[in-house]
Amino acid sequence: MSSRDRSKGYRAPQANGSKDAPARPGLLGGLFAPRAAAVTSMPGIGSSIARGFTAVVTSPVLVVAIPLLVVVEWFVALALGYQGPFTQFAGALAIPPFVTLYDNGLSTALFGPGLGRELILAFVLVRAIVLGLLTAAVVQQLDQDRVDATALRRGLLVIPTAFAVGIISMLFVTAASLVAAFLVGLGSVVALAGLVFAVYLFVFAPIMVAAERRSMPEALSRSLRAGRMPGAGNLAFAALYVLISFIFLQLGLSLARLGVNPTFADWAFVLLANLVQVVFLASFAFRYLSVTDEVPAAPEPRQRGSRRR
Repeated sequence: MSSRDRSKGYRAPQANGSKDAPARPGLLGGLFAPRAAAVTSMPGIGSSIARGFTAVVTSPVLVVAIPLLVVVEWFVALALGYQGPFTQFAGALAIPPFVTLYDNGLSTALFGPGLGRELILAFVLVRAIVLGLLTAAVVQQLDQDRVDATALRRGLLVIPTAFAVGIISMLFVTAASLVAAFLVGLGSVVALAGLVFAVYLFVFAPIMVAAERRSMPEALSRSLRAGRMPGAGNLAFAALYVLISFIFLQLGLSLARLGVNPTFADWAFVLLANLVQVVFLASFAFRYLSVTDEVPAAPEPRQRGSRRR
C-alpha cells in the first residue's frame, strides 16, 4: 500500500481484472455468496461521515455542483409548470431509493396521478444521469483529491448501473408500499424497512463502476456481497441515512408553501439537505473503497452434473 493510500484511509481499488472478476454471477448471485470474516477494515460510522464531509467541502467542483444542480432542477420544474413547494427539493440529490419518493411526488405534481406514474421511468433516467456524474466526481475526489474532466467520462459509464439501481429501488418502494397497505399500524415501519434494505444491498453498485469500471451485472452482484459483509455495520449505516433523509422529508413538508418565490430560509434548508445527501454518498464511497479487496468473491458457477441413469 502506498503512502498516499494510507493517508486516505483505504486501499487502492482493484482493477476489473481481479481474481473475482471472471466469475460473472447473475443479478442476485451474490445473495448466496460466502460470507467474509467478521473482522473488516470498514470504517466506523463517525469516521465515514467525517471523511465524506471533508471530501465534499474541500472540492470546489462539488461545492459549486450541489447548488447548481438544485437550481437547474428547480428552473426546469418551473418551466414544466410546477407551483411548489420548493422545500420538496430537499431530496433533489438523494440516493436511491429515497430519491424515488421525491421523483414520484414531483412527477405527480407536474403531470397528475395518471400521467405522472407513466413518466416515472423518465425521472429515474434523469436521476441516474445526475447520480452517475456525482458518484464519479465523489470517487475521484476521494482517490485523487481533485475532480477533473475524466470524472465526466467515468460518470457516463456509471449511468446504466445507476439506472438499474433506480429501477430496483422503485420496485422496493412499490413492494413495501403494497405490503404496508395490509399491515395496519406497521405500514410506516415496513415502508422504511424497504428503503433501508434497498440502500443496504445496492448503494455500492454505482460506486464500484466509478472506481473499478465493473459491468452492471457484476457491480449489482458485488454490491450485494459488500453490503452483507459481517461486522461492517452497513445495515446500521443504511438505516441512519434513511432516518436522516426521512427527517429532512418531514421538515420539508412542515415548511412547505405553494408558490414560485422561495424565501432565503427555504433555500438554506434545501441546500443544507442536499449537502447532507452528497456527504452520505461520499461516506458510502469511502466505506467501499476502504474494503474493496475484502469483498467476498462470487461463488464459482455450478458445473452441470452428469445425468442420472
